[in-house]
Amino acid sequence: MSISLNGVTKYFGRDLVLDDVTDEVPQGSLTALLGPSGSGKSTLLRIIAGLEPLNEGHIELNGRDVTNVPARDRHIGFCFQDYAPFRQLSVADNVAYGLKVQRMPKAQIRQEVDDLLHLVRLEAFADRYPRQLSGGQRQRMALARALAIKPDVLLLDEPFAALDAQVRGELRGWVRSLQRELGITTILVTHDQAEAMEIADRLVILNEGRIEQVGTPDTMYDKPANDFVQGFLGPITTLNGVAYRPHDIELCAPDEGVAATVTDVIRLGFEVRVVVSDCNGTSSWVQLTHDEAQRLNLIVGEHVSLRVRMGAKKNRGPEIPEVFRIDGDEFTSSSDQEERTPFAKGSQR
Repeated sequence: MSISLNGVTKYFGRDLVLDDVTDEVPQGSLTALLGPSGSGKSTLLRIIAGLEPLNEGHIELNGRDVTNVPARDRHIGFCFQDYAPFRQLSVADNVAYGLKVQRMPKAQIRQEVDDLLHLVRLEAFADRYPRQLSGGQRQRMALARALAIKPDVLLLDEPFAALDAQVRGELRGWVRSLQRELGITTILVTHDQAEAMEIADRLVILNEGRIEQVGTPDTMYDKPANDFVQGFLGPITTLNGVAYRPHDIELCAPDEGVAATVTDVIRLGFEVRVVVSDCNGTSSWVQLTHDEAQRLNLIVGEHVSLRVRMGAKKNRGPEIPEVFRIDGDEFTSSSDQEERTPFAKGSQR
């Protein structure tokens, strides 16, 4: 089911929370609403679900205007951050709750619940209570409960926020696989950039109630629409006053780059951050792989040179190559192909 947001505007008192939000969510996609705290993500999700009224605009599900349709009639599954389980009910009864409200026959409920618990790998925990489950298991139970009514749309509000890093990573992959298997249109709210880029087909970045950019994770990372998107989607650093991703800067031979001095080396396992300062005192940093860092064995106080890697982009927005013609044939301008000398340890002490 596709979702159309048309000029959605929301006030809380005099405070503008959502400002003319417009987007088309394709059927079967997994869209992440991404933005800092207070950007309006959860409010937008609740408006889509019918749990919060809007002040202006309208919402369509598969072309049907549902702006004034009650939440119970929108056929949407909703999974909250805190799971909201019925603590006095077993896992199986929690999952069955929506089916009982729909007055489904008992035999069919048992079969549906068994199938769902198998789907979320909780069949061995059917008789346990929520308090007897781990955080990851409670979240899978909440997802099974949301899926029990066979919703047309699944809304997830920061579903992994309360989990530790390892469980969060495992559950992200599981949810992504499940969404692909079911093909259900899904919207995920998160403020975690890595989470959004790992799990989503498309991103909608919100800031102060407005959409900053919509697109695929790769496109938005490589071609951010503005400084906010560029800084929010990943780390940035500067070289000669121009913003780059840290992995787009490399160490080079002394006469081929900007002279700098190593001020810190931060080791993060698979990644090493080398913080440097140029002759003007401007600080920036370079991202190295673990193997690169071991090979170079840089130390604080060491003199290095920096340059932009070939193929790195400094300009925001899509690149438009110059087109020229020779004898009726079209050609596009290519990137600089000058010979580049790699940095060698000991070359600039």
